[in-house]
Amino acid sequence: MEASHGERSLPFTCAELRRIVRATRELAQDFAALVQLMAQTGLRPGEALGLRRGDVDLEAGVVHVRGTWSLNDNRRGPTKTAKSVRTVSLGHPVLEDRSVWKPGEAGRETLQALDRLGVLQAIAPDRESPLFPRRIRPSQPMDGNAFYARWARVLSAAGLPYKTPHALRHSFASILLSRGANLLYMVRAGGWTNATTLLKVYSKWVEEASDAGTIASSGASSTPDSELRKESQRVSEVQKLSA
Repeated sequence: MEASHGERSLPFTCAELRRIVRATRELAQDFAALVQLMAQTGLRPGEALGLRRGDVDLEAGVVHVRGTWSLNDNRRGPTKTAKSVRTVSLGHPVLEDRSVWKPGEAGRETLQALDRLGVLQAIAPDRESPLFPRRIRPSQPMDGNAFYARWARVLSAAGLPYKTPHALRHSFASILLSRGANLLYMVRAGGWTNATTLLKVYSKWVEEASDAGTIASSGASSTPDSELRKESQRVSEVQKLSA
């Protein structure tokens, strides 16, 4: 199946993300770990492929983004911007159909990603070795052609129309923001320059979360005043940043 040009970067739903991850596990466990990592951290494809053994801290459940791997000319380089250098949790529950967004609330479906990452980290020769190496030359990360070919094969196996791998990043942002994730937290986790940049693309999902919060508040007569003030402040913040 082929999506239209405008749909190729639209986010996946939680259910579609689960289909993708499960289809990927049937094809290649290592690539499944890469795909799930991208979905749960919002890393750009080059940032994910640029990860080395020393960039992953499974005990803390985080990855350290320090550089990127170019999928076009297969070389290592700096991150997109200075703000893109960051530490991101591996435990964002974007695959789960629950109204939670914090890593500490992740369930087994989310935490399963850590299992395979532990294997990949263990077999990497040293801290500088790529976490997702190419088969013929394991001292380098997977090359762009192999990455895109596997990605297309995964979507076909999942029965979904083609979307670019960047749609995983869009899914990360849209799902968490729609659940009320803190804007400053999201800016830092995603490596965006500022909240204005984030809202240019994702304001729709922030508004959805605000609407949902308003409905929930109106239906609960016992909602504490502090919670109502917090929601009001959040809506005001979104409106100011979107202006």
